[in-house]
Amino acid sequence: MVTLLALAILSQSTSLSYADSLYRQGEYFRAAGEYHRWLFENQAASERPRALYSLGKAYLKGQRYAEAETYLKQVPIASEWSPLARLSLAKASMGLGHDSTARRILGDLVTPLGAPAVAHLGLLSARNGDWQSALAHFEAASSETLVSLAKRRLSTPAPSPGLAAALSVVPGGGQLYLGRPSDAVNALLFTAVTAGAAAYYFNRENAVLGTTAAALSLTFWGGGIYGAAVEARRLGQQTESAFLQQATQEVETLSAE
Repeated sequence: MVTLLALAILSQSTSLSYADSLYRQGEYFRAAGEYHRWLFENQAASERPRALYSLGKAYLKGQRYAEAETYLKQVPIASEWSPLARLSLAKASMGLGHDSTARRILGDLVTPLGAPAVAHLGLLSARNGDWQSALAHFEAASSETLVSLAKRRLSTPAPSPGLAAALSVVPGGGQLYLGRPSDAVNALLFTAVTAGAAAYYFNRENAVLGTTAAALSLTFWGGGIYGAAVEARRLGQQTESAFLQQATQEVETLSAE
């Protein structure tokens, strides 16, 4: 009887350890399957809160945020795993775009968890474009790397689509503003050549060729204005995305469990 009981306990422990090993190897959905199996077979085990937390984390890593939210919410508040589970729950809420919910959860975790919760509050601010607030949170979290990152973001102005378009009224002006001198020269030359051709043909009363050249010149000129605005917006989004990606990685490192 004692032997059978020992084997049963060993079987349960091995199953949960196996799920953990799959998680560490990045096999998040296979790990989730093993956690599910363990939870089904161990309805009253004392390790259920930890298993629920691990299951939620596996879904979180697999970017299945709704499933992660479902299981993380089941971790009992009284459990020692509750603060970490609620931190992961905040991450799931962020993944679902529920920033207000994430902010409320993180606010409640500042006291029990400290820096990881504060850093995630900073990340939330950064996600909403408020890098000044993000900087304040990162300073409160005492993360020199995140503070440096936020300061670099604040000192890296995004190109203005409106200004790029306005400068493109002079052919090539917008491209020059965006740091593309070769495109600026090409735009200026093409517009000048086609405009000159239009004037040349109109002066010689060749309306067909004059109109064709004028249409080409105006189309290219208008396209340059629109293209400069679009490119400025794209570059701004690209810059913001790069900084956010770095911030996310650093916050995850800070809150590594």
